[in-house]
Amino acid sequence: MGEKKWIDKFYREGNDFYRKTYENGQYYDLDGAYEAKQIAKLLQAEQGSHILDWCGAWGRHAIPLAKNGHRRLT
Repeated sequence: MGEKKWIDKFYREGNDFYRKTYENGQYYDLDGAYEAKQIAKLLQAEQGSHILDWCGAWGRHAIPLAKNGHRRLT
């Protein structure tokens, strides 16, 4: 089959960009919740409204949005 494509190596062979970037967890938890609240405010999204989670990664924004009653579309 030949050499694997770089994208397969990057995402499927243990390279964990997002976890390395947000390794200490503080940025992930605190800023993500604040940013999610600001996103909903900016969109004037009512509780229960659908918000598109585009390129969601680990859910840094989607999880707090869901906890605040929003529904996500992926």
